[in-house]
Amino acid sequence: MPPRDSRFTRETSLKHELPALPALTGEYSLTANPVDMYLAGKSPATKRMVISHMTKVAILFDYPDYQHTPWGAIRYEHVQTLLSALQQQKLAHTTINAILSAVRGTAKAAMGMRQMSADAYQRIMLVKMIPGVRLQTGRMMSEDEIRALVKACMEEEITTRDADGNPHTHRSPAAYRDLAIFGMMYIGGLRRSEVADLNVEDLDLEQKQARIIGKGNKERLLFLDDGTLTAVQQWLAIRGDFDGPLFFRIYKNGKIAAGRLSDQAIYNIVKKRQAAAGIADISPHDFRKTFISTILQETGDLRIAQALAGHSDPKTTAGYDMRKQENMREAAGKLHFPVIE
Repeated sequence: MPPRDSRFTRETSLKHELPALPALTGEYSLTANPVDMYLAGKSPATKRMVISHMTKVAILFDYPDYQHTPWGAIRYEHVQTLLSALQQQKLAHTTINAILSAVRGTAKAAMGMRQMSADAYQRIMLVKMIPGVRLQTGRMMSEDEIRALVKACMEEEITTRDADGNPHTHRSPAAYRDLAIFGMMYIGGLRRSEVADLNVEDLDLEQKQARIIGKGNKERLLFLDDGTLTAVQQWLAIRGDFDGPLFFRIYKNGKIAAGRLSDQAIYNIVKKRQAAAGIADISPHDFRKTFISTILQETGDLRIAQALAGHSDPKTTAGYDMRKQENMREAAGKLHFPVIE
């Protein structure tokens, strides 16, 4: 079989030649797709990620997308060869394992739908995850950077006109909304999807806490500090203290639209305020890394950090600890190369 020139290789700019993959042939059904069955009940973010992974796998097997692929026909030899192909592309082990996990979940759904035998499924499960270590991505944010983000929000003003047409300049409603969002992310270490999913009825302002339902339908509490409590109260005074999505979309003219923010909107808000604050590049997940690192620094208790972050495995929580990176930077700074000008 000649080297494949699929969209997957072109879109990801992979230069290595893919090995020949075993032919994957069989029937498929648009109304009974194991990928869609596997994703039933998953979060929107998980659905997007898995569909992306399974579409890439489908393309490698010469199918246009995941919906037109006979997943019930996939076998051990397909998955093992796929794994070898992905490894040759020098992909991170985390990416390869995420793709393998999606394939496993799809195979399990196919078995449940009687498109695959239990024996074929168990053989696929023999394909092992790829070990490896990569440098941590993201970073821990400083208190000065948090203050800069707050300042950037507070300085945003808009001009509106009253009934007589007279202009009035005042702080944008988006400033109050974004302050509440940042407070939730910084004090509670929320994922952006968790911020987007918050409802007013999840708040208990008298007890200074909020109920969070995270990945895997796991429920936990977020404990509000005075600053975040004030930010949330100020936003509610503008939004209105009625049930429904906590964070709404806001037009440039300051008008509030009664529609829930998406997790992509949360990302865009963070990038907008980062640019206005003039700080180094951050992502929404850096708030979560900062939260976990700070809890570990202050308590030294991995179990507490795990519970507050909503992780099932303490190893996952430990992977968010950015203090090691800062300590290594400080230690490396003790070395000086004597360049003579």
